[in-house]
Amino acid sequence: MMSAKTLILTFLGLALVGSIAALADEGVKGEPLRPYVACMDPAQVRGWTRIDADELLVDAGRSRYHITLDTACADLDFATGIRFDSKVADSGGRICGDPGDNVVPLASTGHSTPCSINRIAPVTKSQYKDLLEGKSRPGGEQAGSQPLSEAMAEHPKVFSPLYLSMIRVGETGGTLDQQLLQLSDLYEKEEALKGEVQAALAYPALVLLMGVLSAV
Repeated sequence: MMSAKTLILTFLGLALVGSIAALADEGVKGEPLRPYVACMDPAQVRGWTRIDADELLVDAGRSRYHITLDTACADLDFATGIRFDSKVADSGGRICGDPGDNVVPLASTGHSTPCSINRIAPVTKSQYKDLLEGKSRPGGEQAGSQPLSEAMAEHPKVFSPLYLSMIRVGETGGTLDQQLLQLSDLYEKEEALKGEVQAALAYPALVLLMGVLSAV
């Protein structure tokens, strides 16, 4: 079975890889759909579902689309509906993922802040269903993945409540890599202390054993 230190270092490596990937993707604009007939017609939209902070699915009748935004769109949490805006004259109002294409959450207050679209991709009916059920992402990424703290909580014999608390703090504050490093250091100190205690108890135990054997 993996030791806590091995698992912590593994998680740290995954966190760093994820950070590097996020930095590599930052600011990268998706290729717009072409030809325009393949783009989404807002007039055909029948429903939408938010599946992540920066992702939503749109049912446009015979066509369905997976939309990724440039950033998380918090206003979608309170939206009573959405509309789509396009700045591309040649698109005929269709949403292709061009610069200037936006999702606009509609709020009961009347205040609407556009959320920029990074990319839009047509999906099949089965892909749409899988995305709704949280089974998959384009490219094989899993939807609805567990937070690291929840995954670690499934191994209570390895990770103590203290470990889990520190991981949750890192997840909430965006300092997960630092928390993992601290946990690694903490584990090493715990192991060193265990070694010292065992060494200190070894001699008394040996003396007691010799005494018992001599009395027999």
